[in-house]
Amino acid sequence: MTTCVIIHIYLHVIYRVLHTGFLSKWCGGASVGMESIPCKDENLVVRISDVAKLAGVSTATVSRTINDSGYVSQDTRIRVLEAMDELGYTPPGGRRTFLQTSLFIALVIPDVTNPFFPAVVRGVDDSIKHQGYQLVLCNADDGAEQELALVQMLVEKRVDGLIYTPARDGKAVLDLARRYGIPIVLLDRVIEDSSVDCIATDHHAGAYKAVQHLLDLGHRRIAHIAGPKDVPSASERHLGYLAALQDNQVADDSALVIQGDYTQHTGGWALEQLMALETPPTAVLASNDLNAVGLMARATECGVRIPRDLSVCGFDDIEHSTIVSPKLTTVSQDKYGLGKLAAEYLLRRIREPLAAPRHIRLTPELVVRESTTVSSRV
Repeated sequence: MTTCVIIHIYLHVIYRVLHTGFLSKWCGGASVGMESIPCKDENLVVRISDVAKLAGVSTATVSRTINDSGYVSQDTRIRVLEAMDELGYTPPGGRRTFLQTSLFIALVIPDVTNPFFPAVVRGVDDSIKHQGYQLVLCNADDGAEQELALVQMLVEKRVDGLIYTPARDGKAVLDLARRYGIPIVLLDRVIEDSSVDCIATDHHAGAYKAVQHLLDLGHRRIAHIAGPKDVPSASERHLGYLAALQDNQVADDSALVIQGDYTQHTGGWALEQLMALETPPTAVLASNDLNAVGLMARATECGVRIPRDLSVCGFDDIEHSTIVSPKLTTVSQDKYGLGKLAAEYLLRRIREPLAAPRHIRLTPELVVRESTTVSSRV
């Protein structure tokens, strides 16, 4: 079931703010008529025809923009929204536009229990609260349908913007946000050909560094626990793994690639599959640290010594990586920096809705600890 964790306030309060508090702020508590309302100047009544005149469009176009019904080009939509904002026009019934701020930003993530995300959340929250915004943190339960339903609710309530880490390919959510005119920034996922801002780690480079480290230690049978096929970060890490093998003239073996997800359970199951091979690997790159932790726990139960029998490298550098024994060698992502940059880019997008989209890649670093060593196999 889709859940939503709210930082600072509950969603039902958001509903009340958007549907009552906003009107009180701009209309002084006055009743709203069918075509006109008192604006910021209580002696002036703004009509839909005034908005149309200032925007240089028909009243029908203004109505379509307000109701999200029928086609309105993005440039025209922006002109209408700017005219509404300049005149202080609020549509009948209190329906609002993203230029008329609610001061709420939503962060939608696939799995709130994944230890990767707390630092990301902190980075987002630290950035937006200094600008007067409050954060709505939403968990999509790692499902595309749940995710879409959740974002549908958020955009209908007209949050000021979305920071979004897709559970899968995310294109349906991007289309939905675009249709509602909600500013959106992709976080740690890259969707090809998307015309939105994106802040992500260079997952390909991170995986390449990890495999190169294992190769430098003399390993040649290097396994990979691959993440979900339809998650861009997992695909990029797998391609980085393959590229490092190829550049070092090491043949890749499909038997050494275990397809899974980003959970500890997958790590334990993968260890069993890999050690059952006729020629087991001497090293493994896990798709993330949770995989690696699960693998190491199962290795202890099975009598596989790490790193003597099997070197293990993770990805993410979550807190678990320094708690397990031996401490985990891993690829470190700047999780706080990802969240902070995503928030900064979203705030820019809210201020400048027509600015050209930017894609930023942060370079990860390999952190060598105790779970990798030289290969004992000649």
